[in-house]
Amino acid sequence: MAKTNYTKVEEILEQGLRRMSINQLFDESKKVVPEKSVENPIEKEHEQLLSSIKRDLKYLHYKGHAKLYNSLGMKKSELKKLIDTPNLSDAEWEKITQIKKKIDLYKAELAAQLPEIALKQTVEDERIKHINKRFNVNEKWLPLH
Repeated sequence: MAKTNYTKVEEILEQGLRRMSINQLFDESKKVVPEKSVENPIEKEHEQLLSSIKRDLKYLHYKGHAKLYNSLGMKKSELKKLIDTPNLSDAEWEKITQIKKKIDLYKAELAAQLPEIALKQTVEDERIKHINKRFNVNEKWLPLH
């Protein structure tokens, strides 16, 4: 009889309980704090624009793309200060939309550099390989039957 690794099951159970507690806290916070009602569609659009820029910058900063700030023509601190400012003028909003376009262009250039065909072939090879994979057995070993 094969040995069962219970540590993985325990980790998955722990992650599930953590997610449940986070979801429960999130639901309770919704009850306590009323959501902000954004009635002005322009403000809602501005909030979405700022949040998408923050998300993109966080991702690209995490991946170590220092060339991004050179292509934007500003320092990270200047950009962060501009994004975190609550009340912006129309000229600043125009500047932020231009920054968003430059970030999208930079991301498109990065995507074009990836070898998609080789990546798809690797994924297919691994998928086929995992169909017949045996658990807890070294891949170099051959089955006896």
